Amino acid sequence: MRLSILFEEHGKSNLKLNGINFLNEESLFEDSYDFQVNGMRNPYFQEWILSRLIELRCKEVPKGWHLVKKSIPFKKLKIQSSDGIKEKSKFFIKNLFSIYGVKGISFFDNLKFSLTLLLSRKKSIKETLFESSRIDGLDLWSLILCSMPRRYKTISSRRNLLSGIFLKKAIIVSGTQLYTEDKQKEYFADFVEAGGMLYSVQHGSHYGYIKYYTYCNEVEYKHDGFITWGWKKQGHYQGRFIPLKSPQISEFSKSVKEEKSNDIVFIGTAMPACFDNIMSITQSNKYLFYRKDKISFLRSLDSNVFKNLYYRPYFNFEYLYADEEYVKRNVPSIEILKGDLHSKLTDSKLVIMDNPGTTLNLCMGANIPTLCFWEEGDYIYTSDGKRLFESLVQAEILFHCPKKAAEKVNEINDDIQKWWLSETVQKARADWVDEYALLGSDWRSDWMEFCKKI
Repeated sequence: MRLSILFEEHGKSNLKLNGINFLNEESLFEDSYDFQVNGMRNPYFQEWILSRLIELRCKEVPKGWHLVKKSIPFKKLKIQSSDGIKEKSKFFIKNLFSIYGVKGISFFDNLKFSLTLLLSRKKSIKETLFESSRIDGLDLWSLILCSMPRRYKTISSRRNLLSGIFLKKAIIVSGTQLYTEDKQKEYFADFVEAGGMLYSVQHGSHYGYIKYYTYCNEVEYKHDGFITWGWKKQGHYQGRFIPLKSPQISEFSKSVKEEKSNDIVFIGTAMPACFDNIMSITQSNKYLFYRKDKISFLRSLDSNVFKNLYYRPYFNFEYLYADEEYVKRNVPSIEILKGDLHSKLTDSKLVIMDNPGTTLNLCMGANIPTLCFWEEGDYIYTSDGKRLFESLVQAEILFHCPKKAAEKVNEINDDIQKWWLSETVQKARADWVDEYALLGSDWRSDWMEFCKKI
């Protein structure tokens, strides 16, 4: 896509392109996690991909272009090994059950659901077919082999004995388990090929309301079913979407305190320098403006509001734009929230978000007063998502201007509950929750019924 845009916009220009080679291109990555962290989220790797694509399409490169390549070492972040005895023991114990990594489900919940799923399978062994990797006549195998993690090159077809433990009929996994945990993915593949059914579970935000989310569509929606937090469709994506009450949101809502402190929590989000998949959310270059909006909001707050405010930055990863450092540099007096975020949310009088991250689903579901702001157009929604987020704008829960959001906080600060419990606000919240943060104290009954019907 980037190359096509370059051809279209600069095809008639005389350009000197600075490309890169890595000194050792034969085996760049060890496994999927290494590939995601040091590959797709690494700006140097993405520039290497572009350089190689230009080489592969050399016949189409405009005459006025000149590619100059420089060889550099491929620097990577250190990744902790997961092959120790402790990790192997955890892997074995985890595979005794049928539920994997779903937040809100306790050990005893997992035991009950797993017992319900101990039924002989009736499905036959599945066959998987792969198509040749060609795009518009372009042979990508040389590029794929350089980028393919070494672990993938050594996988052999086998029936792992663990795949048949207790003759589980189905397994239900958090979507996080399907991306970078190679050993676990190999287990799931064995299980499915032997006739087992696999259901993935929503584990965060953007599902349902973001129009384009390619990772989820390719990795999580292609199985026997996908359990959602309320929604039944996501734009043009195909899948068997199954709405169930969220264990994570349901259990979190029980911890919310009736007596509130005067604390206000403002939560930021990850700002990647480059993306590892196509998503219709704030793009990398827009994060420079996003950070400025954050500062504009903070500087527009009244002093009696600001004194009770804590800022929660995103985790400090090397492939992200700086968050805490940037905010502290521009607003030195701000208090930074450390430690457990969720326990702080449960007694805060107001939560402020400049992104529709997972905390929005949690707070809206738990009925914690929440006010949001982000630039209009940063997120491209599905038709249902657009309608429900527009209702948040009408209810003045969501703003598209940081200064107007700050004015609203200043206005409601003395009686936030009066604003939050108003009919207009609660109606917009309830409609949004039904679609994107479904919860209930009876969630276990719903899940048990679902397990029995599989």
